Parts: sequence; structure tokens; C-alpha cells
Amino acid sequence: MYSRFLREAAEITGDTLLSEIAAEFQRIGERWTEVAQLFRQAAEAENPIVSLILTSLTNCANIGNLKSG
Repeated sequence: MYSRFLREAAEITGDTLLSEIAAEFQRIGERWTEVAQLFRQAAEAENPIVSLILTSLTNCANIGNLKSG
């Protein structure tokens, strides 16, 4: 949602930096959606704790890299 706001602001102001930031927020949002899906899959797994640990740590690290990169 915030990425949409930033894209609209970029169009109105002509500020290309806002477009770049909007794209980054969009990627971060997509990654969080992936993490949420992993939590749902883990909840449905035979051993939710192991499933959650094995599958979500990598995605959380990727989100951190997007924010700091």
C-alpha cells in the first residue's frame, strides 16, 4: 500500500527517487507475503516447529538484506 502511495507521489512530483523507493517497498512486501505463506504451511505440517525454522530463516534474512541493501 505504501509503495502505491510512493509511485503516485513520484508521478505527481516527477521525483525518480520516490519510484525507486516504491519498487523497494514492493519487493519487501512481496517477501513478507512469502514469509506469511511459510507460516501457514508450517502450521499445516506434521512437525510445524521444524518446518517453520527450516523454511523461514532464509526468507527473513532475505528481507533484512533488502532493507539494508
